[in-house]
Amino acid sequence: MISFAQMRADDPRLPSAFGSAPNLPEGAIALPRGADVTALMRMMLVDGVWVARPRPIVQTDQTGVTTVTLAEAPAGTTCRIIDLLTDDLLFAGPVPEPAIWTLPDPGHYAVEIDPPLPWLPVSFRLEVAA
Repeated sequence: MISFAQMRADDPRLPSAFGSAPNLPEGAIALPRGADVTALMRMMLVDGVWVARPRPIVQTDQTGVTTVTLAEAPAGTTCRIIDLLTDDLLFAGPVPEPAIWTLPDPGHYAVEIDPPLPWLPVSFRLEVAA
């Protein structure tokens, strides 16, 4: 059996599906024996080498007031910030310049950063202490 990756039609650097077959399907890329498919799902193929896909860099500073700063992300990145205690959507839309959000109220928040391909999204939860 040959393990393989089918690549996306709109971006041939990115895998769209993985599988195994007795013969390599047309247009598929053979994977090295023992390849970690779970890891490859978060990678891209560049010049024949599997490399990690970039992720936005997010920084938080908790000093009574939490500041969330998007330090690095490509153009076209969107963000959602949700207050988990009240279920209020505090921000949703394209990332502004500068990309800094302050969460002054104690509580629990969800932050979702969604960049365009080939970047990977980032989501996390944080707590602002009283």
